[in-house]
Amino acid sequence: MINTTPLRIHTKMIEYTKHLSVKYCGCYINMGIFEINTIFDDAGRFGLNPKLIEQARRDARVSSVNHEHVTFTDEMQVPSKWREILECRQCKRKLIVYKGQSLLQVAREMLGGDQKLLTAGTGEDEDQDTVWFTTTNGIEYSAPGYKCATEECEEAGQSGLTEGHRIQAFQG
Repeated sequence: MINTTPLRIHTKMIEYTKHLSVKYCGCYINMGIFEINTIFDDAGRFGLNPKLIEQARRDARVSSVNHEHVTFTDEMQVPSKWREILECRQCKRKLIVYKGQSLLQVAREMLGGDQKLLTAGTGEDEDQDTVWFTTTNGIEYSAPGYKCATEECEEAGQSGLTEGHRIQAFQG
């Protein structure tokens, strides 16, 4: 979802978010799936991760470019230099936070009955692992058990589990 480039018809960020909601969540909502999870991972918070090596390589290249950091809002124009946004670690994090929070707002209008959409990894700083969910009644924080499960999942992933193991990241 993070690498989906806005189409030319998307002039504002909220239009782009609506497009993402339909593209990535719409089919599951229409099928009547009770709980839809969107998870944005953050590599490297629990030890060495191969993603960190690649990120360091890319960050070194980007730091030499004259780049202005962006803060995202619903009414802002979609940035024209999209690749530059994704290459900047700070802008990419802000984009993830924006996408997660705006996805909850937009999807709320699409949900029906008891359906819910959850987003994880879209908080800022110490709230990064907080799982938010939305229903037709509004947006709320998740139960603490969701946050514990995401932390356990990341720790288990770093402990060297082999491919045959399964981790249930969300319980509840």
